[in-house]
Amino acid sequence: MSKQTSWEEDTDSFFDIQDAGRLTLTPITTLRRWVTEGVVKPSRLAIDEDGHHVSGFSLWDLAFIRIVRHLTTVGEPKLRLEDAVLHVSHALSRLSPIGTHWADAHLLSKPGPLMLVADGHGITQSLPGGAGQRVFEEFLDLQVRQMILGPESLLIPAELLEHIEMNPRKRDGHPVIRGTNISTTVVFDIMRRADGLARAKSLFPFVSAEAFLAVGKFHREYLHERVKVPTG
Repeated sequence: MSKQTSWEEDTDSFFDIQDAGRLTLTPITTLRRWVTEGVVKPSRLAIDEDGHHVSGFSLWDLAFIRIVRHLTTVGEPKLRLEDAVLHVSHALSRLSPIGTHWADAHLLSKPGPLMLVADGHGITQSLPGGAGQRVFEEFLDLQVRQMILGPESLLIPAELLEHIEMNPRKRDGHPVIRGTNISTTVVFDIMRRADGLARAKSLFPFVSAEAFLAVGKFHREYLHERVKVPTG
């Protein structure tokens, strides 16, 4: 797998709110509300074709949104939005940027309060009961140890990472077939038409059959995008 751009080096990724919601599995109405309430803040600013300033999200913004969304909607105990944002932000600000040095990340419960330890640094949890432990466990369970690959490991299912990547230096960070600049959205749009797979293979003969299967699974089963029924 190609080396991913580090946290500090990502200056190129850009996602509008529609793509941010789609890739983090967050309803657009929810994400718009979070932005309005200041829960999440777009960290990118660009100029569109008409010369207007438009705000957007970075790849790391998406990783943050994905973690918060997961903590508040999946598993038990589900966290209040304020708690999820506060403690995820706290963990990321107190610990060193996630990377290879997180390989030995682990939880300590004795003696004293529960502590998340990574790269020789540790932080304790202040949420009561199982909620505090859950915040820490998510940093381990949501593939954070794989963050050597970058935030893509929180946005792409683990079994598909061999074939799909999200790299800030490629198409503004949007999903592409690994090792190429080929957008998975473009490929999926071709594949879901009549005879689409054969067409995709003819256009991209160097792409493996496994990669095409991964693209289909990523868009259909993970992003839940509908397959268009050909007409005529």
